[in-house]
Amino acid sequence: MSGEELKNELAQMLKNIETRLNDLLARIDRLVAEGKTQEAYNLWKQESTSMMSDFQASFEKFREKAKTSDEATQRELEKIFEEKFREIKSSLEKISQKLSKPSQFESQISQSLSTLSKSLENIGVIIGQAIDSVTKSLEETFKTIGKAPNIVSARINRKDLEIIDELVQAGIFRTRSEAVAFFVSKGIEASKDWVQRALDQARKIKELQESLRREVESQFKEE
Repeated sequence: MSGEELKNELAQMLKNIETRLNDLLARIDRLVAEGKTQEAYNLWKQESTSMMSDFQASFEKFREKAKTSDEATQRELEKIFEEKFREIKSSLEKISQKLSKPSQFESQISQSLSTLSKSLENIGVIIGQAIDSVTKSLEETFKTIGKAPNIVSARINRKDLEIIDELVQAGIFRTRSEAVAFFVSKGIEASKDWVQRALDQARKIKELQESLRREVESQFKEE
């Protein structure tokens, strides 16, 4: 296989990864906009595993063909990879920003790739570790919000919604859902004494209801 054919094949493989990532980003965007963050996270895990499996299979075949290429061709292949990898990394950053904090992804990917040179031999490893860095940053995020968040619909007045949207646009929260969940939690925490009294009263009411139910059932059984 000629050097030109090798360069075209590598560029196409990397372009396929970028296209699949951008398609996945669009699907994740829609789920996040609907407040389905957990579903978006599950979609990433499923699709990224499939994507990586397909790429590794293709790259193994490519690497065998590239082994016999001369040094100049290998340098050109590495240069193509460096250029395409910037685009792939940008797509990965956008996905990470939708579901976790950008700093977590940067920390994970810097740590993963710090000891790897962008040689032809390392291309498969670098792509794999970059994708894995997103997964790890998302796992860190989902540890804090729980594996199975509950979805609750709520009506919010316009002024409060504008504040929430500004906080999301500023990057303080990823979604409206995350912002609302944060303020609900903080509101309960700030009203802890009142909430505890209300819970105590609710338990007493429940106990009274149970007692009345048992008494009614007992009366019917006697008859």
